[in-house]
Amino acid sequence: MQENNNLNMDIDIDKEDQRQLPHCSMATDDGDGDEYVISKRANALMSGSVQRVSGASVTAGDDPTLSGEDVPTPHARPDPPDDVLDDVNMITPAPAAASLDSDRVELCEEGCSLPMQVDGEYDGHKDSDRDSNSELQPLHRHPSIVTLTPQSDLNKRVLSEDTFSFLIYSHVRSRAFFLATFVFTFQIAIYSVLLYDITNFSSQRNPLKIPAGVETPVRIASALAIVVAIITQDDARKMVNLLRDGFDQDLVNAFQGTTKTKWVLSIVLRGSEGLMGLFLTFLLIMQATTVLDLLLNFLAMEFVSHLDDVVFVLTKEGFFGANLQNESTKLSNTFYHASHLWTESRAASIVTKTYFIFLFTIMFVAWGIISYYQVSGKYLCNQIFAQFSDEIMPELGSFTGLFYVHTQRFGGRSSYRDNREGSMLAYCKNETRWTLSLTEGEDANPCNWTAASSESTSFDLLSTTSSPWVIKIPSNIEAPLTHYLLACYECENLNIPENNGICMKAQKPEKFDYSICRDGYYGLSCEHSDSEDCQILEIKPSSKDDGGGGLFASRYYRLEGAYT
Repeated sequence: MQENNNLNMDIDIDKEDQRQLPHCSMATDDGDGDEYVISKRANALMSGSVQRVSGASVTAGDDPTLSGEDVPTPHARPDPPDDVLDDVNMITPAPAAASLDSDRVELCEEGCSLPMQVDGEYDGHKDSDRDSNSELQPLHRHPSIVTLTPQSDLNKRVLSEDTFSFLIYSHVRSRAFFLATFVFTFQIAIYSVLLYDITNFSSQRNPLKIPAGVETPVRIASALAIVVAIITQDDARKMVNLLRDGFDQDLVNAFQGTTKTKWVLSIVLRGSEGLMGLFLTFLLIMQATTVLDLLLNFLAMEFVSHLDDVVFVLTKEGFFGANLQNESTKLSNTFYHASHLWTESRAASIVTKTYFIFLFTIMFVAWGIISYYQVSGKYLCNQIFAQFSDEIMPELGSFTGLFYVHTQRFGGRSSYRDNREGSMLAYCKNETRWTLSLTEGEDANPCNWTAASSESTSFDLLSTTSSPWVIKIPSNIEAPLTHYLLACYECENLNIPENNGICMKAQKPEKFDYSICRDGYYGLSCEHSDSEDCQILEIKPSSKDDGGGGLFASRYYRLEGAYT
């Protein structure tokens, strides 16, 4: 190649800013519209070192810096040392861009850029006498500079900042591994105690202790709380993300000590804690009877489920020692690239959408079933045994007996009628209390009551047994009811001794449970027997008028074979 084909460039880097440059690219303008991108490596010289945008290319064999020819130095400076020339291994074309200044150069590394000032300009006129039949061919000019990145940022991954991530790469005897397992054990212990307290799996009718019914605002709030619970449950979502990305070799390279066994262990523990927390959150939401109770229960569960994140933050701030602080800092600053098929943007979006659709479907189907059961009275006792004291009002004794659930509802709550349908237990919405009243067909009015509970918004009559009842005496004054009993009369609530009788579950056409006593036993629970009963009753009058004034016998004998 002709000597006049030498490139004449003037790059002035301030001495105060001189430093070792990484693998990078420079872009500069030669003054006549021709622009270059210069790649610089400190370790090796690559072939095909010079290309020019305006239409000329220089091969490695023709490069004046390689053939020993002198390279003109800008501003009459002395020739640069050989080690600087050896660092320049490639000059590749870059098109002119409207946003680039001819006085600036751009350094690119890993997709980042650093602008540098260019003192001189390329003198294109000194190269005007080059051979027109040169081997240099014109290249098409493009509108922008293209910077190649080593790998797509879409596949860049970081481990989640929580204690479960320590399990993936930490040694099993390390403090980080112990801290992660301790936090998991602590969370599961809280969940287990809570699950034991809020459930009753011995109950066949309602093992989850779902309330018999709730008001409309509570039902709406529960649906909204479920949406928030699914979105904020990050441990289950992170489990899905790890499974989607797969166990990649780049993860092993980034975090020394990573094994597939520990990776699987982290996923299992993270998923079990997240899903169990989500289930308990849903259960507490459905058990709430007021909006305030619902929000308090929900916030408490949110704190426990995010305990692993809170402990990691404390670790990163140095509350658990410098060693764990270094581990957490390393975890936060290290990334890797996932190469699994499902890490592509479209496939990853499908996995994420499937996760949310699955959870929303499962939880709202369960929400709908529970709501239907509440409205239909599934969680109510079908028959109740009631007994009221007759000390103040003797007629209350006639109300004692079994009451059966009725189709007629008052205040959105089910009512109960006795087998004669002469009395009714129902809810008076005006006074917000359960009442005992007389009935006349379907025109019954529970607010015209004889006895009533304390104020209550419960949908379950039996919940009023923990508060006092009152009666209305003839002077229309309320007086406390000293003794009363309300109990569910169903097989799972009846403790019938095996030798005394059996309880028969309700089957069509029978609607209610009933007991069958063996010979010699009687009572609602077969609790009485002939051998234990008193055979003789004797009245000892203390005055002349007692005992019927001598009109009735003072001693009575039990008839053999007679049952009442």
